[in-house]
Amino acid sequence: MNIPDNKYLGSLCKRGHDYEGTGKSLRYASGECFKCQHERQVEYFHKPQNKKHQQEYNREYRQRPESKERHREYVQKPEVVERQREYQREWRRKPENKEYHRKYSRKYYHKPEVKERQRERMLEYTRNSIGKLTDYYVRGLIMQSSPLTREDITQGLIDSYRICIIADRAVRAADVALKQHKEKVS
Repeated sequence: MNIPDNKYLGSLCKRGHDYEGTGKSLRYASGECFKCQHERQVEYFHKPQNKKHQQEYNREYRQRPESKERHREYVQKPEVVERQREYQREWRRKPENKEYHRKYSRKYYHKPEVKERQRERMLEYTRNSIGKLTDYYVRGLIMQSSPLTREDITQGLIDSYRICIIADRAVRAADVALKQHKEKVS
């Protein structure tokens, strides 16, 4: 039998809450029965006015900076991230959820503001990737221009292709500069 911290087995309470067949009630250090208090809390928060008040308090609490920071730290813990991923995997495996997700995605991604946001993100990504020539961007270019798959592309190939892109851009920039210079001269 495992008795939680800050609790002890005391005499049976008025409502007869027997802890794991011991004939005794699990009690707080204050002497109050653990189950009785739990039932009172459930009853209290199921009343409409109390439920509404608690929801408002929770909403206000989540807006506090210290609460946001605590939440941010919590969701970044590796065990929490893994638990969330596993839950999402299980959720997606269920057939009824697959159809729900498909319908939601169709509805969501057809909204004009979502399309605009996606377009802006892609433009920003393209600007950053083209300028930085990230491995991900270069790998994508290689896959577009050749029959190679993602697994076939090595880091050495990416680095070589990046050098070719840089050289090609330098040649194009020089051609443009030369044309502009000829136009000015003539």
